[in-house]
Amino acid sequence: MPCGNEGLAQTAAASSDDLLLATAVKARLAAKPELHAGDLKITCVKGEVTISGEVESGKQLYEIAETAQMVPGVTAVKNEMMPKN
Repeated sequence: MPCGNEGLAQTAAASSDDLLLATAVKARLAAKPELHAGDLKITCVKGEVTISGEVESGKQLYEIAETAQMVPGVTAVKNEMMPKN
């Protein structure tokens, strides 16, 4: 008979994995200071990374999303960034 807490343990593990993945994406972006991605909000749910905030240009937006997609474990990047110009 399954334990009632099994689902909670799986959810906690998934949340932990998502937190680690979001941190890995932040670190990868921080390693590229020319992207100026420090003020962006980065979240992750089940491997799907959401990036939101303002960026300087459409080119910067593309480069940030592409960099995030290259992080191992990222299954998709949801772009909620807005270019200032």
